[in-house]
Amino acid sequence: MNKTLLIFRHEFLYTIKRKGFIIMTLIVPVLALLAIGVFQLISTIEKPPVVEITTIGYVDEAGGFDQHTTQGNIELVPFNTPGDATAALINGDVSEYFVIPPDYVSTGVINRYTLEKEVETPPIITTVIKNFLTSNLLSGKVPPETVYRIEAPLDLVVTRLTETGEVATEQGGFGNVIIPGIFSLLLAFSQLPDTGAGRRERKPPY
Repeated sequence: MNKTLLIFRHEFLYTIKRKGFIIMTLIVPVLALLAIGVFQLISTIEKPPVVEITTIGYVDEAGGFDQHTTQGNIELVPFNTPGDATAALINGDVSEYFVIPPDYVSTGVINRYTLEKEVETPPIITTVIKNFLTSNLLSGKVPPETVYRIEAPLDLVVTRLTETGEVATEQGGFGNVIIPGIFSLLLAFSQLPDTGAGRRERKPPY
C-alpha cells in the first residue's frame, strides 16, 4: 500500500478515536439544540415589547396628501409651514420632517430635515415616506389591493435548475453554508491537543 495512503489512514483513524473528537462531535449538536430550546422558552414567557410610536412631521405644499398618515409604528403629523415643522423638530415634538414641494408630481423631489448626522436616509424612513406618497396619489383611483401590491416588498422565489432543465435536488440556501461550517468546526476542535492521561507516543506505520 502507498505510504501516503497508509499515513492518511493512520492519521484519520487516530483522529476519530480521540476523546476530543468524539466529545465535540456529540456536544456541539446537543448544545445547539439546548440553545434553540432555551431561546424558544424565553420567547414564550417574555412579555411582548412595548410598541413605540415615532412621530414624523410633514408639510404638504403640493396639496392632497392628507390621508394614510399611520404607517406601521410611525405617525405622520401635518404642519402648515416649514417654520412650524422646524419649531416642532427643535422642541422634540417630531423626530424629523419632510416637505412635499408644489412640483413634487413632476420632479419627485422630497426635502427631508433632521437633527441627526447621517450618511444616508434610513431605509425604514424611505419606505414610510414612499408608501405615504404612493397611497395618497393612488387613493380613490385604483383598488386598495393594487395599492398594497405596489407598496409591498417583492417576494422573489428562486428555483435552481440543472443543465437539462430539471429542478435541481439541491436548491442551495443557508444549509449549504451552515452544515459544512459545523463539520469544519468539529474538525478544528478535534485537532486540539489531547491532554488525557495515558496517551501513548504514536509511531509511523512504516
